[in-house]
This record gives sequence, structure tokens and C-alpha cells, in this order.
Amino acid sequence: MKNVAIRLVIFFVAVCVTLLVLEGVVRLLHAHTTLVSVPVQEPASFLQQNHELKYVPAPNFGPFPFRVEHIEYELVSNEFGCFEKPYNGEDPYVLLVGDSFSHHLASLEEKWGSQLEKELGTRVLQCGVSAYSTTQELGFAKRIVSEIGKPPRLIVVGYFLNDFAEEMRNRPASALKEAESPNILSIANAATDDTQKDTLPTLGGTNRFIQTTRWLHEHSFLYRLFRIPLKSTLLNIPYLGDQLLDMGVLQKQATSFDQMLLYEQVAENAALQESWQAHVESMRAFKQFANEQGAELLFVIIPWKFQVYDFFLASEFPDAAERARVIAEPSRLLQEALGQEGIHSLDLLPLFRQQANLEPRKYLSGQEDLFFRFDLHWSPNGQLLAGLLTAEYIKNKALLETQEANAP
Repeated sequence: MKNVAIRLVIFFVAVCVTLLVLEGVVRLLHAHTTLVSVPVQEPASFLQQNHELKYVPAPNFGPFPFRVEHIEYELVSNEFGCFEKPYNGEDPYVLLVGDSFSHHLASLEEKWGSQLEKELGTRVLQCGVSAYSTTQELGFAKRIVSEIGKPPRLIVVGYFLNDFAEEMRNRPASALKEAESPNILSIANAATDDTQKDTLPTLGGTNRFIQTTRWLHEHSFLYRLFRIPLKSTLLNIPYLGDQLLDMGVLQKQATSFDQMLLYEQVAENAALQESWQAHVESMRAFKQFANEQGAELLFVIIPWKFQVYDFFLASEFPDAAERARVIAEPSRLLQEALGQEGIHSLDLLPLFRQQANLEPRKYLSGQEDLFFRFDLHWSPNGQLLAGLLTAEYIKNKALLETQEANAP
């Protein structure tokens, strides 16, 4: 027994020494680069508690160095808390709101809203906030318009297809009829992607594991470099991966097709129908707000990465026809609802697929493809394409022509 204990101690010491040596090697190799020295998590001061919206970005923040995969940029905010340059009273202007796709995760110059501004020749005020739901986006839009003191000509909502699950997560648990749908709550709370978790707000969290990983992010180059491959490896180990997920030690790195499946269950599930109608009501409220401002409203439907590159779902949906149906259902249901409310909508999925390299492979290229390699968000190429396509739609529909107020 004593010999076993000694061997365990020796093994532990050897592992620690090895990790320290590797840490030194990584620091030496990257001494003249910023590959792992630039933060990949927002500082706590970037977000502020807010009673109505839960949190809002701090105004006049930064510049703060930031990185997502190979892209480095400065994290900033203007006087409204938007990832934007200061607003100088431009009129007319376009207000762009949304979640993380419309927040940062790219340089300000490369954001799709900046591309939209160039194409339209009209000021686009980009005020997306990571992990916001449609209801929160509406609340933030009202806040910005109130502070500006004059209405926008057009409101663009960057609608990412996990918003339905986000709205469900924010509803009281009693509002979901678990007896009819025992798995709905678990699906609604499913993690979307580990790299997206890096951008979610952590406001006063006490989870020891989260605190430990944040400390490692700040102090260990080795951890930053191998975090995603290590988690992927651990999750693929039978039994161990499940145990680590149950313990909360790992966040699930998945394509989140569970959230996509919510849409096709709406027609047959009473609990989901109730949740969907509540979600549609938030879109209706957006339309009412736009009408009150005398502004046009456009929902830009942002697809999941695996909807565009559907070969990632081939193991889950081997039949191509079934896969195509499941992938198309969220946009179909959403566009049907938006159309009934008289809201303009642009579905980026078919347009992105036309431009994407759909050759099956294990990983994407953040430099060449429309999405990052690991992160679920757009690469600079995706940002550019989204801006160009949205600008084309706005021009074709003449949405920036002077609108008369529709309010009664």
C-alpha cells in the first residue's frame, strides 16, 4: 500500500513538472506572437447588471484586446454600450439589434453591420448583445431609440435560430407542461457550443469550476491552446464524458441539433405550441414598436453552422431528404409566422449554402469558410456575405424610403 502511494505521488509530481515544462515551451514559442496571449473571454466589467434586461454592455468601454480563434481585435463600446463607434447624430439611421452574431466576435470594421453601412451609404448603429433573446433585443432597441431621441428609418433584427430556446429558457418553468413534454426543458437548456459559452455573461457566478477555468484562461497559455481539443477528447471517452457532463465539469460541445428539433415538434406538442405563440408575441411586439416609430422592420434569419455545412449532421440524419427537411423547418416556421405579422424576413440559409464549400470534412477553415473552425459564429467571410446579402434585400425592397408612421 505504501509503495502504491509513493508511486502515485511520483506520478502526480511528474505530471505537474511535465505541464510546467510544456507551459514554458508554449510561452517561449509564442513569445513574439499573440496566439495565446490575447484574452478570449470578456472581462467582468464589460457587462453591467440591469433589472429589466438582466444585463447590458457597459457604455464607453475599452479598448480591450480580444481574440476569437485567429481573429484579433479591440473590444469597445460607444455611449450606448453598443460595439460601435460613437453616434454623431446621423439621420436617417438604421438600428441593428440581435445576439452574439450581431455583437462583436470580429473587428468592428469586419462586422456585417459595418458592411451593411458601406453598401447602403446610411449610418447603421450596431447594438447586438451576446446571448440576448428576442424580448431582450426589443427592450434594448427601445432603450437605444429613447436615448437617441429620434426614430430609426429601419430596424434590422439579426435573428439567430436558438432564440426560440432562449425565450423558453427565460419563461417560468410552470409555463411549460412537463407532463406533456418531459424533455422540453432539458432541450431548451441545452448548451449551444463551448466556444459560444466563452462569450456568455457571467455575472457574479460562484461556480468553483468556472472560477478555476477563468483563472487558467488568464494565467496559462497551455490551457488556452489545448482547451477545446482536450474537452473534445474527454467528451468522447465512454462513460467518463457523461460523468463529467453530469458533474458540470465540462460544457457539452455539440452542434445543438436538439434545439433545431424544437421547431418541427411545435405542430404536435401542446407545450411547445404555447411557447411558440409566446415567442411570436415578442415578434409582434417588435412590429408594433417599429410601427410606432414609423420605421420598417426586417428580421434577418441567421442559420446554424451545421445547417449550412450539413455534412456535420450526416451521422445523426443519414437520409439526405430527412436531413434537408429537418434543416429547413426552423426557417419555414419562422418565415410563416413573420409573414402573418407583416414583417419582412430574409433567410440567409439558402444564400449561404450557395456560396459555401459543401465538401464534407472534419473541420472548417476560419480563413476560407463562412464560419470559424470551432466557434459557431461567422468568420470574416461570413460577416461580409451577410452584410452584402442584407444590403441587397434592403435595396430591392426599398426599405430605406421615407416611411410614414403606422401608429394609430
